[in-house]
Amino acid sequence: MRDLKRVLNHLEGRVTATTEVPSPSSVAVREAQLPAGYHNTTSDLCFHRNSDPVEFLGHFNIEMDVYQVPDLTRCRLLAETFRESGQQWFQKLEPGVITSWDQMKTLFLTKFQAAVRYVPSVTTLANVRQGENESLTSYFKMFNAESTSVRGASDEALKSFLIAGLRVGSDFWKHLQGKDPATVADVFALAELFKAIEQSLAEVQPTSQACQRNKVRKKDRSPSPRYRRSSRSPDQMNTASTGRGWSPPSNYDYRTSRYMPLVTSIEHIFEVNKNRGLFRKPEALSSWQSKDKKKYCEYHESSGHNTHEC
Repeated sequence: MRDLKRVLNHLEGRVTATTEVPSPSSVAVREAQLPAGYHNTTSDLCFHRNSDPVEFLGHFNIEMDVYQVPDLTRCRLLAETFRESGQQWFQKLEPGVITSWDQMKTLFLTKFQAAVRYVPSVTTLANVRQGENESLTSYFKMFNAESTSVRGASDEALKSFLIAGLRVGSDFWKHLQGKDPATVADVFALAELFKAIEQSLAEVQPTSQACQRNKVRKKDRSPSPRYRRSSRSPDQMNTASTGRGWSPPSNYDYRTSRYMPLVTSIEHIFEVNKNRGLFRKPEALSSWQSKDKKKYCEYHESSGHNTHEC
């Protein structure tokens, strides 16, 4: 009876040895341990015949990095994600051929490189440029949409193409001259002020156009030239007598001889137009005018009062 059991055990071992399928993974890969606290997240990741291997490998590595899975263990877990053609290919590999993660990736990408979807080169971003009348907000949105469709673009390359696409001569383009922002995020941060100014001007423009249309309609209903000459404002009469051609600003009201309220702050108007040569250099303030050191005027570039009080 004892001899019979020995023979049966021997035969069972032979059957197991002959039916066992050799693994393409080496012994070191098969014995690689999972990290403590690891939860199986690869069950939702399945590589099919129509999957993009580069994109799939990117998703897989993100999952592995969360739990800091070692390289040899990644070989085992990647093999578990194979379905259909991926599983058939893996099973046909030579026994023990996979000895490292780099080798596993190389074999995998080489086999399924034909399924890699075409992705434009980062150099295609050179064609993304700010239009003549395009706002910074619109340009940045377009650039972000295009940059997400390219592969392998470094932050330095994205920054260079973003700056190169700005409209030459624009206020933000001038602001960046002589500067070297470190990252794309720094470029976006520098542009916030200019985007806010553009937005403010866009909101003011409809009001200005409406005022201009009202002025045209009032001009059509204005009295005869003879009456207009006799009804000129005192300021007009004074300037006419001096021979200087006084041209009233657009917010001057002839009926009250006063300036109408501005549609935005004085500080904002001065900030937007200070570099356009619209303002004359002011006379220097006297000592008693500039004694209040807590206030500062951007127009006079001196203390004594705030810009909005100027």
